[in-house]
Amino acid sequence: MEAKLQYHLRRAEIDMPFMVILQLNIEDAIMSNVTIAVQVMKHLETLINEYQDSLVSPPVRLMRLLVLTHSLSYSLTHSLTHSLTRYNIGA
Repeated sequence: MEAKLQYHLRRAEIDMPFMVILQLNIEDAIMSNVTIAVQVMKHLETLINEYQDSLVSPPVRLMRLLVLTHSLSYSLTHSLTHSLTRYNIGA
């Protein structure tokens, strides 16, 4: 699987629409509680991000990391707030 991914990355066939679809599929798998699928797709996402990071300069890599960290922080906060509200905890 990783060899095929590397092949497609080298050919620049992994583009933004692919990443959007991958993210939507990850979210769908999370909602459906399909843990194995989530793990596999998250692994693919990580490999793609690492490859993309290897192509850019260190300052751009740092900005990507900061944006990703901020996005994850916002996502986790939003998810936690949604879960707590759904169960009337802290409301």
